[in-house]
Amino acid sequence: MKRSQVKINLVVIFIYLILALIFDYVLFKYHLVWGSNDAKFHIGRINEWLAAPTGGFPFLSTHSQSAVGSQVNVFYPSQMLQPLIILIKVFQHPVTCLFIYATLLSVLTAILTDYAVFSVIKDRQLSFLTAVLYTFSAYRMMDFYQQFDLGEFIALTFLPLVFTGFYHMVKHHNEKWQIVFGLTGMLFSHVVLTFLAILFLVALFLLALLRSSKRQQLLGDGILLGVCTLALSSVFWLPMISHQLTTISGLEPTYWKESVVTTNSLSVIGQNLLRNRILYFHTPGTFLTFSGLIVSVSIFIHYRKMNSLWMTTALLFLLTLWLITPLFPWSLFKNTIIVVIQMASRFSAFATFFASGLVAYGITRVCNNIQGRQIFYFLTIILACGMTLSSIQDVANEYTANQIPVVTNQNFRQFSAIDHRQESFDYFPHKSRPFVSELSESTAIINGTAQKIVGQSQFNAIKYHIITTQSRNNQLDLPFLNYNRTYYQVKVNGKKVPFQISRRGTFLIKTNQRDNQIQIAYRPSMIDRYSWLISAITLIILMGYYWFLKSKPKSRRELSKLVKA
Repeated sequence: MKRSQVKINLVVIFIYLILALIFDYVLFKYHLVWGSNDAKFHIGRINEWLAAPTGGFPFLSTHSQSAVGSQVNVFYPSQMLQPLIILIKVFQHPVTCLFIYATLLSVLTAILTDYAVFSVIKDRQLSFLTAVLYTFSAYRMMDFYQQFDLGEFIALTFLPLVFTGFYHMVKHHNEKWQIVFGLTGMLFSHVVLTFLAILFLVALFLLALLRSSKRQQLLGDGILLGVCTLALSSVFWLPMISHQLTTISGLEPTYWKESVVTTNSLSVIGQNLLRNRILYFHTPGTFLTFSGLIVSVSIFIHYRKMNSLWMTTALLFLLTLWLITPLFPWSLFKNTIIVVIQMASRFSAFATFFASGLVAYGITRVCNNIQGRQIFYFLTIILACGMTLSSIQDVANEYTANQIPVVTNQNFRQFSAIDHRQESFDYFPHKSRPFVSELSESTAIINGTAQKIVGQSQFNAIKYHIITTQSRNNQLDLPFLNYNRTYYQVKVNGKKVPFQISRRGTFLIKTNQRDNQIQIAYRPSMIDRYSWLISAITLIILMGYYWFLKSKPKSRRELSKLVKA
């Protein structure tokens, strides 16, 4: 790479960093995170990791999620949380580290988006503007500030690689490998958004197959990239599937269950777009929605002169907007697996990326005929980022007025006690659904009598000290989830004892003494221990293949000649 190009790249990264720091103004102004919606869930996950020993994996939640032994870290990916965990362990300032992590994620998102779009368009101004519009979009920033959906916020970092990698696959370019790393990064961050992306890609892939003149090659590439993605991400999905299949009564991902995908009314969506509000009602945001619509209409008007790429992008943007609204017939998918996405507004993530590319394309085309176009780019960035910052301040005003609980460096590890609400839990056996409330309150059933008990949290284990009124035939139904009979070990007063699964989906233990020191511990399976090896080997192979393609062109040509001979 030329020295001048290196300097340009460094300047661009510096601009991304400055913009990311500007969006940290909430930290500088309030020094806190609002404890809204998903905050308790994700902070609980973080605290569980902070309590784990170095190198240990917290299969059971014993320091969060009401200490009921939920296997949340098995079913909800935490691979991309590790940099944040390290930051907090080193500096011991959780909220500050959280903002540092968000800043670094924004810079990484911008760099990956810039790289991904440039690999398709070969226009640095367009890829730069797309990266800025996408990274600092209202939807992405609301994921952090309003919803605190940390998993989706991280997953959005890799979304551009998924779509550009798919484009390269259809065009049979070497850059098709972007889709492997994009989907793996998403799966390591947020399962539902990855599920949506896969559904989207499967539909597009089938259409591409119908239109392709090289169907066999495209099908082969699709299968190869799919296998590589599965192998690279096996450290997460292999244990997840294993645990799901071995949960005897079946798995419930959340206590909140809908029979149909929920949407907001058109009037609510319209009002929030006109008022530049994204609070509670998620959309791609006012700037990207209206600008994207304008550019899309312009593309369709001049369709004879348009590249098929931009026609397709405009169609995908309009499709995702349609999916967000109640105009799409979501009722057709009632009580199907599609309902797992819960909210149609999740498609705003895709619409945001498509709109960012469209608006950047429209601005670039207009600026090509204007002198001093750098100023026009600058004004576009100021307008887009300014409207996003306005939406964030709107959230701050709303939360401050309503006295939403706040998370600070001081109360981060005790946030459950700060908001004065009972902590719920996710990913539990189906049998436990009717008893979520009483289990959240640590209610045990001791010889038929309800009694609140508090266990002593340990790494992948919990201890209870229970003194009963009778010395024989005690039946102890403990408030600790029992997913299966295979991977747990129960000791009473230091001796292993058998156990059963109660009607509540918890541990039912029988003892014959009044004083009972009980320990319930999880014992990892072979898949739990060694699934990471498949991911590691796959990564080494892919890196070796990349090095072979990029660093040894001469050797590659010689090998090709040898194979042909």
